[in-house]
Amino acid sequence: MKRTMWLLPSGSDSAIAEESFMKSARFDHEGTPSFGIVKDEETIKLNGSLFDTYQETRIHYPLYDVKLLPPAVPTKIVCVAHNYRGLIEEIDEEFPDEPVFFLKPPSCLIGHEGATIYPPVAHRRQPKRPGVEDIPERPSDTA
Repeated sequence: MKRTMWLLPSGSDSAIAEESFMKSARFDHEGTPSFGIVKDEETIKLNGSLFDTYQETRIHYPLYDVKLLPPAVPTKIVCVAHNYRGLIEEIDEEFPDEPVFFLKPPSCLIGHEGATIYPPVAHRRQPKRPGVEDIPERPSDTA
């Protein structure tokens, strides 16, 4: 059974939005990654992929019994640096004439409640933004 996610205009009846919205997930249960649909407090395992065709199975796991994973398994992640003028001005760097691209490895993705692992060289101060708590600098390994 294939479902469609409908984007409803603002002011739409929330009951309609609730019925038309599907929560999808990629999860791990006992070492086996799978795609699923989250309904209430459980995950329904799917045969197939959310990005192709799939069918719901009769296998249901309580949500507390699965580890939520990043939603996709990319082979590479292409990023654009310096694409937000306000941040560039805040960190006192020059705005580039052309886009600056860089790659991130797929291992940089973490699932829900996953730990962010900082390499020892990551000590750059995070800029302060309204509504965001100040992130303290990591202590230098050479200090």
